[in-house]
Amino acid sequence: MREQLSDFFHGGGHIVASEVKDNAEVSTRETPLGSSYDALVTTAALDKDGALSVLVINRSPEDDIKSRVELGSFRHATTVDVSVVAGRTYHDFNDAEHPDAVTIKKSRATAHGTSLTWTYPAHSVTLLRFPPPTSS
Repeated sequence: MREQLSDFFHGGGHIVASEVKDNAEVSTRETPLGSSYDALVTTAALDKDGALSVLVINRSPEDDIKSRVELGSFRHATTVDVSVVAGRTYHDFNDAEHPDAVTIKKSRATAHGTSLTWTYPAHSVTLLRFPPPTSS
């Protein structure tokens, strides 16, 4: 997690507004706070270089959740850097016997226009980094 989030937290920028509309609910046993919670939690930051990073946590232990990131008027390059931290199951963790049970998977996606649709794996932390457009 530290490796994945280092630039996000130390990017020299500032937090910007983010929200999840029509968020999926995760059912749980009855508690004083209710019997469900929002599956996706987000925060976003604009770094000193003009890149927008969107951090999405899928708190559902079992369900992948597909959702669209709306970028509004933010101008960005078409290539989005993606990193995902998740194990095969909710109960996975790294230890001496299984040092790679939970890993970072890095990839790239293509975003055209003002949105990107992405599927967030169950019990995962996903970081989407939208670089500013390059000058030509």
